[in-house]
Amino acid sequence: TDVTTLQTDVTNIETDMGDWFEVGSAGQPILVNSWVVFDLTRTVFYRKFNDHIQLRGGVKSGSSVSAQIMTLPVGFRPNSNRFAATATNTSTGSLLLLTTGELNFNSGGDLSFSSLDVQFPI
Repeated sequence: TDVTTLQTDVTNIETDMGDWFEVGSAGQPILVNSWVVFDLTRTVFYRKFNDHIQLRGGVKSGSSVSAQIMTLPVGFRPNSNRFAATATNTSTGSLLLLTTGELNFNSGGDLSFSSLDVQFPI
């Protein structure tokens, strides 16, 4: 009863939080322009949570710091271009998520490591 209620509440919370989708898995977006996952034990994921798109993971080795990283699918795109601060190997940077779903570094991207642990309002 009390335990059952608690289990139901936890299940409802997890459902409301949205599923994580792994970038590069079947049917999901891929990293482009030579960007690769920084650490194979922690790949890149995305999800929709309330009115936000959340990203998780890190990338490295892009063809340039300004090169597009990936494109999020319809349903995971903001209604206006959005910026988010992020950490890199040597400093901080800014990610830009366009209404087209294209994800780029606006500034400060680092080819040796750049974090994608950010969220954008939809």
